[in-house]
Amino acid sequence: LTRYVLLLKDLSLNTPENHPDREFLATALDKMKTFADYMNNSKKGQENKQKVKEISDTLIGCEENIVQPGRYWIQDGVFLVKQKKITVWLLSDIIILGKARKRALGESNTTPIKYRFESSFKLADICCLKGRERMENCIILKSKQAEVILHSQDTKLIDQWLEAIQKQQDVLINNFNPEAQLENGDESEKNFNVRNKIINELVQREEEYVSHLEFVAKFAAKCRNSVTTANPLLPLPEITDVFLNLEALSNIHVKVFLPKLRERALNWKAKEEIADLFAAQCENKGFFKLYKSYHSGYSDAAKKLREVVSANAYFNIVMGEYEVAGKKNMENCAKEPLNRISSYIGTLQELLRYTPKESQQYEDLAKVIRTMKNLDESFKLTAKDTKSVVTQDRIAGDFSNDSDAKKKKIVVTKQSSTKKLQKKKK
Repeated sequence: LTRYVLLLKDLSLNTPENHPDREFLATALDKMKTFADYMNNSKKGQENKQKVKEISDTLIGCEENIVQPGRYWIQDGVFLVKQKKITVWLLSDIIILGKARKRALGESNTTPIKYRFESSFKLADICCLKGRERMENCIILKSKQAEVILHSQDTKLIDQWLEAIQKQQDVLINNFNPEAQLENGDESEKNFNVRNKIINELVQREEEYVSHLEFVAKFAAKCRNSVTTANPLLPLPEITDVFLNLEALSNIHVKVFLPKLRERALNWKAKEEIADLFAAQCENKGFFKLYKSYHSGYSDAAKKLREVVSANAYFNIVMGEYEVAGKKNMENCAKEPLNRISSYIGTLQELLRYTPKESQQYEDLAKVIRTMKNLDESFKLTAKDTKSVVTQDRIAGDFSNDSDAKKKKIVVTKQSSTKKLQKKKK
């Protein structure tokens, strides 16, 4: 088939445009390409299905039937689990773990290696997260029944596996047929899978957001530490004016909110709880109080940062180097807290859509969403009022300056007219 495609392509290129066969060749080439792709995909699909059978044949002690209609192989790799080398197979709807057995004495090297079955996880039932802090370079797989941590020194391998697992989980959700599942009474399972996906995405977005907060907070700390040196980046009052309370905001997200959010995501299969985590932040000791202060002062802080960048060459150079090293923009990162509460509200509303109305979680979510909406609106009103006051002060200042200028102009005009009269008299 491939040879036919190449021959038709070559023939089409060497056929004059006005030749009667030109159009038929183009049509034939398109159809042959389509058919060749179909055959290649079918062959690949058959090979992947055959791979599942091979995995099933090499596993020892596995009671469940690995070969299932529609199940196919995606990839496999070796990880460390509790300091032991474990082979992991990612199939279309399941992850299987097995430990390679040593070859028996006299056994041929051509004989396929056998694996002792360790455990398996259905993709629809697991929470998959990347390890952090003390558990770097690992993937955490957690279901209601068990938890496994896959370690590897290869960070690219970790990222590639995480992406492959999450992609396949998305495929399972997108291929879900609600009507067919309703007949079998599995609508609740589908909704649970969607809720699980929403929580995992919330953690990922929070990690990205925290990285932006830390980027600004670390530079603010750098400026603060430079105050006692011979070349301070900024005076202490200007540091507060420019960065406001971003260091405190970053601190509460890094040390309190994000770890708790990760913990809830890991235990989501066992207990679905998230509303109370946000409700706690709505109280006086939570980060909503910090967001209110940040909203009200941001307009002046952004203006101050631009003034400092244009007036302080040393600060501008150091900040530029810091931005290049961190591959982030200071002003863009400093803007992100302004829309963060709205983002949380949107995620929780999406979660509410797939939460059973008769559950306590539904009532708790609805309540915390109302509270957060009221707080977010009050923050935005505070920011508008502050901006309005600043604008009025500026206009008043401009008006007073204009009045002074007019007074000066009048005085000058009077003086010039007096001189002209004196000249006439002479």
